[in-house]
Formats: sequence, C-alpha cells, structure tokens
Amino acid sequence: MSDVKPHGQRRNPEQEPPGKAGARVEGLNFDDWFKRATGNDPFPYQRCFATEGEIPELVDVPTAVAKTAMAVLGWLWRKRASLSAGS
Repeated sequence: MSDVKPHGQRRNPEQEPPGKAGARVEGLNFDDWFKRATGNDPFPYQRCFATEGEIPELVDVPTAVAKTAMAVLGWLWRKRASLSAGS
C-alpha cells in the first residue's frame, strides 16, 4: 500500500518508525484517539496525514481503505492539536 508524503513523493510505510503518532492531545496520541473514534487502528497513511507538518497534495491509496476517515479525523486532529498548542 502507498503512503502519503507532501508534494506527491511516496513513503514506504514499512520504514516508518513504530509507534510514531505525533503530538499528544488531551493525553491521547493519534493512534489511541483514532481507535477510540473508529474502533480501528489507523493505517500509516492516515497517521501521516494527521501528524506530519504539511498536508499532502496527493493521497495515492486504493479504494475502500478509509480515505474519508483520513480527511475528517486527520483534519480534526490537526485542529485539536493546534488549539492545544495555542493554549
């Protein structure tokens, strides 16, 4: 499966460090928060979308692998993280 990286560059999810989940928000890391919201562990591309510095221009993943959850929950995570950092 492909993963996302800014400006359409590909990233190999197997090379991603284990447990990488970005900043904590209200005591939860992204993986825990995503699982609480969906009942599923996030795919590496979902975690990358939510926790990396830039939002990618392209997400190249197959159909039916939860891109909507990536967009909605990734945006919400970024919003919550930015509000937490500002307070």
